Parts: sequence; structure tokens; C-alpha cells
Amino acid sequence: MDKRRIAILHSGNLSDVSPGGISEYVAQFIKHSNSDIYLLGTEKKEANLKLWRKYTRNVGEKQYIFIPINYSNRKPISIYYFIHLVIFIILNPRLWKEIEVVYAQRMEYVLPFCLLLLNKKVVMAVHGSGKYASMFWGHFIAKIYSFLEYTSIRRSTKVFILNNNPEFGVPYYKKKYSQFKDKIYYTLVPVDTDLFRPLNKSIVRQKYNFRLDEKIILFLGRIEYNPKRVHLLPDILSKVKSVYPKTKLLIVGSGNDKENLLNKLKDTNLLQDTVFVDYIKHGDELVELINCADVSLICSTFEGICMSALESISSGIPVVATNVGDIKEYLIHGENGYLVNNYKDEDAIVKEMSSFVLSVFNNKVKVNRKTIEKYKASYVVTKTESLLLE
Repeated sequence: MDKRRIAILHSGNLSDVSPGGISEYVAQFIKHSNSDIYLLGTEKKEANLKLWRKYTRNVGEKQYIFIPINYSNRKPISIYYFIHLVIFIILNPRLWKEIEVVYAQRMEYVLPFCLLLLNKKVVMAVHGSGKYASMFWGHFIAKIYSFLEYTSIRRSTKVFILNNNPEFGVPYYKKKYSQFKDKIYYTLVPVDTDLFRPLNKSIVRQKYNFRLDEKIILFLGRIEYNPKRVHLLPDILSKVKSVYPKTKLLIVGSGNDKENLLNKLKDTNLLQDTVFVDYIKHGDELVELINCADVSLICSTFEGICMSALESISSGIPVVATNVGDIKEYLIHGENGYLVNNYKDEDAIVKEMSSFVLSVFNNKVKVNRKTIEKYKASYVVTKTESLLLE
């Protein structure tokens, strides 16, 4: 019996998966899927692949069909992907007869099926929140975005929201689009708990030149003031070092505010106590760096599921985080880390986070990985795929 066929629309490049993000979600979905997967994605021009041709690739032991829709080097990538996708759909009608369901990873990739009146089951994934549009782009752009989002949700057979936060997630969408509330579902983000696991700290610290008598604070994510609030990291480090002088800050990631952060670290004489790892692919090296840490920090003003927190806990590292997004779904205060109120007063956040980091250093918490069992990739993908195909 032939397997069922799913086409995933994703403008990311699975050959270059960074920590967290939609590409990692897609990779885990493919890896644990029981269906035949067609990934309509992107690839660097240097890979010398011809656009719109079928190629066979693997995620782990799972084989799938990869069709490069456009080159990932062309920016803005989502616009070029959208244009090429429309043309590809028009020129390849036979492919869509083979596909049972289309799984679009961005709202705008549903729109070609509206424009072309193609009668195909389409499921839309929401990895962030449409509410962010008004927060970052202003009223006019937010109005346009809302119209396009409404059009996409109306066309979709189902909508999977990967965030259950009342302000941004499923409750927000069900209220805003109440006429479509029966097609809106909360689905979890898969975590590779086999990859993200506790390792021998002495071995990984020796590999990355950290001493065993040092305390290591980890920040994993984009180096941005908004929404990551990385400008608070030097202040937290300074307070913690006043109690534990042999404390270092390990920052894994890159972003637009790195130069500003470097300047603040210089001004506070903390640059020598900070280690930067600019860019790293999702894999063993990332797990090893996480395991070098004693605690992982999340200072964000808002988050979705927050993969860096999930992956830290899965690796046995306690997390101290602002109580935003879905973090409270798996971070149990006082058990596998601490939750800090998302105060407007940033000095209050720094004070509380510093205090909780010291509690971690004093062995006040022991991570229990059972709190994240429901995010295990094989379990999550099985449930999501079943909902996708029903």
C-alpha cells in the first residue's frame, strides 16, 4: 500500500539548519513522519541544483523528495519564494494530483492556492503570531498583514498554532477569527530529546576550554535587544560575579545588536569573562556547548515555545526565564529552573534573575526531563501528522 503524500512549503534551507527555528521544526517533522514527504524548499545557488527538479535527500534515515523552488541567497527570500511557488504550481499540475495535503509553514504560502483556485487540502502553520505585525511594523502594514492572514486562514482546511499563550497564541487567534475557531488547533513543537541529552560536563568543558571550577551562564539565541533583551546579560553577570567571581557568560548566536552588547561588556569590564560562539549548526556541537553551562538564561519580552529553553532542559541544564510565551508549560518553578515576572522595570528583572542564578549555583534545583516528555519529537510528529491527514 502506497504511503500518503504531504507537500511541505518552507522557504528555509535544510542543508543549513540553525538552532531552533522553522527549519529545525521541518527537519524533525520529516525525520519522524510516516508519510512520503515532498519538501518545496530553497538551496544555495552554489549547490548547483536546478530549480524545480526533484532530488532525493535524507534527514537521518528518512528519505524525502526535495524540490528547490528558488535560491536561498536571493533576498527577501519569502517574496522570491512566493513568486516562484506560484509559477511552479501553474507549470506542474500533475504533482498536485499526487499530493494529499499541503503543509504551509508561512501564512503567505497559502495565498497561491487562493489566487489559482486550486482545490487542494491546505494546512497552515503559525510559528509566531500575527500580533507581532502591529508591534514591529506599524498600523498600516499590520492592517495589510491582517487581511492576508484572514484570507489564508479562510482558505486553509486547518490552522496549527504552535503557541498557546493567551496574548499571542491559540486563544488570541480563536478570538480574532472566531468564525474559523473550529479549524484552529494547538500543536506542539518537536524536540529531539535523543540529541539534546545530558553529557559528561568534565569532558565537554575540557573540549571547549572551560574549567570545572568555573560557573557558566549560557545565552542561546539571537543577539537582539528586542525581544531578547540581551543588554541585561552584563548586568546579571556583574551581580552574579560579586558572589561567584569565577563566573563566565557563554553566548551562542548572532544578531544585529552584537556590537552594542560588545560595547556594554567593554564598558563594564566584563568582556574578558564572556565567550562568543557566533554561528553554529543544529547538532552535536550545540548540545556539547549547552552541556558546558550551569544555567541557561531567557530574558525575552515575549517568546513562543522558546526552543532554547526546551533544549537546555532536555540537556539537563536548569533555565531561568521571564514568564513569557509557553515557557511555563514545561518550566516548573523551583524544579527545573525559575520563572521571573516579566516586569516593565528591567532593574527588577536583573535583580530577580541574578538571585535565581545564584540559587541554581547553590544546587537548589535538579532538572527533571519528564516535564518535556510530551515534546519528544516522535510523539509530537505522530500526533501532528494524524491531525494533518484526518
